[in-house]
Amino acid sequence: AVRVYSQTAARERLLLLRGEWEATPVAIGDYVNVVGDIGRCAGAGGDVVIDSQQCDVLPILNPDVLVSCTHLSDSFLCVRRAVLKERVREISGEARTVMLVGQLLHDLFQACAVANRWDGAAVDAEMRRILPSYTEAMWECGMDEDAAYRQVAEVVPRFQEWAQLYMHARPRDGAHYKVHRGAEAAGEGAVAVSSILNVEENVWSPKFGLKGKVDLTVVARYARGGAAVVPFELKTGRNTENAQHRAQLVLYTLLLADRYGVDIAQGLLYYPRTGEMVCVPRIDDELRALVAMRNTMTRFLSHAGDSMRRLPDMLGREFSCTRCAYQPSCFVAHAALEAGGARSAGVSADVWAAQVAHLRPAHLAFVHDWLRLIDAEESDMMRFRAELWSMAAEYRDRHTGRCLAGLRMDLAAAEDSREVGSFSRYRMAFVPAATDPGHHRRSMLDSQIGVGDPIIVSADGAQYALAVGYVVALERARITVGLDRPVRGVPKPLPGFERAANQVFEPVLDIRAVAGGGEETVVSGEVPAGAARDVFRIDKDEMKSTMGRVRANVMRMFVADAGNARCRRLVVDLDPPTFAPLHANVEARVLAVQTAKRLNAGQAHVIRTVLAANDYALVLGMPGTGKTTTIAELVGVLVGLGKSVLLASYTHIAVDNVLLKLADRGIPMVRLGSRSKVHPQLARFLPAAAGLESVQQLDEHFRRARIVATTCLGVTHPVFRAREFDYCIVDEASQIT
Repeated sequence: AVRVYSQTAARERLLLLRGEWEATPVAIGDYVNVVGDIGRCAGAGGDVVIDSQQCDVLPILNPDVLVSCTHLSDSFLCVRRAVLKERVREISGEARTVMLVGQLLHDLFQACAVANRWDGAAVDAEMRRILPSYTEAMWECGMDEDAAYRQVAEVVPRFQEWAQLYMHARPRDGAHYKVHRGAEAAGEGAVAVSSILNVEENVWSPKFGLKGKVDLTVVARYARGGAAVVPFELKTGRNTENAQHRAQLVLYTLLLADRYGVDIAQGLLYYPRTGEMVCVPRIDDELRALVAMRNTMTRFLSHAGDSMRRLPDMLGREFSCTRCAYQPSCFVAHAALEAGGARSAGVSADVWAAQVAHLRPAHLAFVHDWLRLIDAEESDMMRFRAELWSMAAEYRDRHTGRCLAGLRMDLAAAEDSREVGSFSRYRMAFVPAATDPGHHRRSMLDSQIGVGDPIIVSADGAQYALAVGYVVALERARITVGLDRPVRGVPKPLPGFERAANQVFEPVLDIRAVAGGGEETVVSGEVPAGAARDVFRIDKDEMKSTMGRVRANVMRMFVADAGNARCRRLVVDLDPPTFAPLHANVEARVLAVQTAKRLNAGQAHVIRTVLAANDYALVLGMPGTGKTTTIAELVGVLVGLGKSVLLASYTHIAVDNVLLKLADRGIPMVRLGSRSKVHPQLARFLPAAAGLESVQQLDEHFRRARIVATTCLGVTHPVFRAREFDYCIVDEASQIT
């Protein structure tokens, strides 16, 4: 029994959790959103009994914690791994060819589907348009364009066969699907995908405490009659019995039900390798099990103030643990946070020792203390993000400055760079609406949102995270943003819409029957005209630079890797750095630079100290003392000595300030980052501006560069797994902790 304060009834009520809900890990101070007809569960005294056998409602624990549908669907194998995936953003190791080919197939299928063009010439044109966007990924995999083209081309006939059967205004003979479970499990049905409503639809649902991105949102028409909005997922593997795929699709039915305001009873899975179409109905017992698991995960994901957040228990299965990609982080966390050992981990002493035997008590204490600090900082950030749905847009705009409310989209300003995979592919502009509730603000410049800030675009009516991206430009009455996807606005029902039997909405693509038994395809475009009538809000995304990557960096320093021993010795054990005398030719070069560039004694001393360092050197200087100039001249000296340099900083501005002093010296360099965040005078150093037409040219370009510059978050770029650098210079280093 849980006593709660009902915001709806404005009074206290007793909530009785029965059956599978009895294990819900509720604590004092938690929020619970009861989804469904609570009146059917209320007793005579006003108590609410939630029992899966008698009452069809869902208790959502701490709904402000949005759990990834992908991670949740994987939690039944190991809930600890699912939580670690949410909390530790591991930097992937060597790229896998199968993952790259899968992404290429997704992009190709989606591009052909939204145009309903599947002929050989159209598919080939799309393939050749998409491939250049994955040049860096192909380079990392050791695959050239021809090999990637061949692997994708093998599946194209399957796509064409699928489209010939399923992309129609009405179901065709042979357009069958298998049913996962339910009343129709013994037979097959026929279905047609008659409309596409959205591609890679991003949905955040504080109603269900879930988030996810759906491959395609489509309108399916069935032979039995009716038109229904359904999530459509493309799975490029061969395993058509994967339970995670089905669980993910069931969760997507909840997300789209929240987005479109209709009941969504099933989803579709397509496996091109086998040609199978599978209908996955939303079955009550499966859905309850998934929501119950989500509630369990939130106990380990919700913010805990200054306290350390716990992890779920160890799985204790050596066979599974030794094959898990998260095993190193999991074992280190078990030792540092839970004082665990081989016995409590459920593995043999040899397996345990291979991961943690090299760690001393001081190392484990370091992990514990840093993860506690990260948890505390993340708790504050989580409270800021929760303002997105706990505060009205006008209120957050007026009282915090972290939101721009009451905006309209300027459709004429929408641009598509056609750069597949770019996080800022779409450029869109917003201006104050005529009935701007933020009338108190004389200028958008008065807010806490600035150029380069990560943002979330939402629409009135609880339509959260329609797109995410960055601020490109900000004026008094106009904001321009670069987004990962176009903003289509609030879903708009079409004439003839019926909530249960005819779920038709304004589409991206519509296939219509015409007289004589033919069909026509109507492509409406990615941004419908009706979006101009919607009212939007733009919120600063406090969680964009998540602490997950910071946790991963801490963990990586303690995993069993010979390269990490030196880092632990210097950073954790605090062994002092060592220095060696400079050779005469190096001293002469420093003296020449000091004279030519008129460096003062302190600046020259810095350069000499860095060149003498065997481990590291720390440079401290107040603003205006010439640190940027010193770094630029140091880089010049290092390059002159034949050294390679990785230049990094917490901000793009700091990186660019150094590069601007080196840009005209003829040094081969590469600037990594989004074009919208890089100084215009340095855009020519971006890989995309180098005119590279092949993987081989990219390889030569990266290996020829003497300077590679990026922000610290750019460490995930594949170039850092392909080559090492003689020196790494981090400007404004104190900001990255």
